[in-house]
Amino acid sequence: MRLLGIETSGRIGSVALWVDGEVRASRRFTRGMVHGRELVPSIRAVLKSARLRPERLDAVAVSRGPGSYTGLRVGVTTAKVMAHTLGIRLVGVPTMEVIVDNVPRGRARYLAPVLDAKWDQVYAALFCEGEDGRRGLVGEARAVSAAEFVAGAPEGTLVFGDGVKKFSGAFEGSAVRIGREAWGIPRAARVAERGAMLLEGGRRDDPAAIGPVYLRASEAETKAGLAPPR
Repeated sequence: MRLLGIETSGRIGSVALWVDGEVRASRRFTRGMVHGRELVPSIRAVLKSARLRPERLDAVAVSRGPGSYTGLRVGVTTAKVMAHTLGIRLVGVPTMEVIVDNVPRGRARYLAPVLDAKWDQVYAALFCEGEDGRRGLVGEARAVSAAEFVAGAPEGTLVFGDGVKKFSGAFEGSAVRIGREAWGIPRAARVAERGAMLLEGGRRDDPAAIGPVYLRASEAETKAGLAPPR
C-alpha cells in the first residue's frame, strides 16, 4: 500500500509517505501555524524524494481532530480533494488516537492526551491499555476544564501534552501522573500508520461526507452568535 499521511491538527504540521508497512519519507513544516502555505509543497517534496507520482498513491489518511480549527480545515480539505481527483481511498484518523500512539506500551493502564483548547479548556481523551497492549477509548474525547478532567480521571492516569503544561496547577499534586510533553505532538507518520491499519481492516470514508472533528464551536462562531457561549 502506498499511502500519504497528513497531520495539520497541531501547531506544526507534517506529511509522511507510508509504503508497504513503513515510512519511506516524511517532512515537518518549518514553523508553526503555516499549514495553508506549507502543506501542498511538503506533499510534493515527500513524493519527489520517494520518486513517486501522485497517481501511484493508493490512499490518503488525514488527522481529523480535535485541534487547530484552521489547520484541520486545511488538512481535511486537501485530503478530500486528493481522494476525489486521484480516485484513491480516504480515511480520517482521530487525532487523539494518533497522539496516544506516541507513548510506548506498558507505561500505564490509563493514558490521556491533554491538549490546550484555548478559552480555559483542554481537549482530553482517556484510553485504557489492556494486558495485550491494546488501547481503547474510554467514553469520548471532549473539551472541558483541566480541573474537571482531573477530577474524573482514574488514579495514576498518565497525562501528557501541551495542555498539561499550560494548566499545570490542575495536574500537579493530583492523583494523575505527568508524562512527556513531546508525547502530545501529533505526527504524520503516526497518521499514516494508523490510517493503513484502518484501511486494511475495511474502513473507508466518503470524501463528500468526511469533515473535521472540532468538539465545540469556534471562537468566531461564538462571537457571531451562531453558537451558545462556552
